[in-house]
Amino acid sequence: MRQHLRVFDEKRVKIWKGIVLVTFLLSGIGILVSYYLQLRKETSKIDLPEETPLLVMSSDASSQIEEPSSDDAIESVKWMVDIKGEVASPGTYYVDSSMRVIDALTLAGGITKQGDTSWLNLSKKVEDQMVIIVYNKKEVTSFTEMKEKKEQALEGCKTLSEIENDACIESNHLASNETSEKESAVAPTKSIIDINRATKEDLMTLPGIGEAKAEAILAYRKEKSFQKIEELLEVKGIGESVFEALKDQITISS
Repeated sequence: MRQHLRVFDEKRVKIWKGIVLVTFLLSGIGILVSYYLQLRKETSKIDLPEETPLLVMSSDASSQIEEPSSDDAIESVKWMVDIKGEVASPGTYYVDSSMRVIDALTLAGGITKQGDTSWLNLSKKVEDQMVIIVYNKKEVTSFTEMKEKKEQALEGCKTLSEIENDACIESNHLASNETSEKESAVAPTKSIIDINRATKEDLMTLPGIGEAKAEAILAYRKEKSFQKIEELLEVKGIGESVFEALKDQITISS
């Protein structure tokens, strides 16, 4: 009987040992599985670099691209001007379209001690192919003394050299020197000039017409006679302001 009990106890011990061993193995497997799942979960959280998507532009999208405005284009324009006379470094210079005459003269090294800008409009905006001439004091004195009227002095500023000076003050900027007595006086009767027959001297009596413009009128008339007074605007150097000042003092022969 005792032998049977001992055998029974041994079997029971073996069974418990088996149960414990299986439990241990299952626990180990569970721990491994849990660790694997946790590791995989953490790996999935790592931010992988995304591929840059290809830029696909439809016809509608391309049509919405804004063209640069005309103002932006103007700001980037580069012009060339020719600077002569009493400046430190005469020559041709590239300028921005937003610059003024004074800025261009600064590019040329500034005005010399002999330079006289009294008849130049230093605030005038530069233009492409502009010619800027700074005269010396003697030259300015000479053409100022020779001309009795400011319009004629302006003509001297523009045509003192063989090249027209684009930087001179415009006629509408000139201040009047007439006194109140002259303004109230009755204007003398003005003779009417036939521009198809007038001499150079006759033409120079017209307001705003100096020697250079008178010769330009004669050269134009040599090619063909004037058919109407408005054709005077086709003569080089004669603009709207000059024409308006003299149109009532001219006529044409039939």
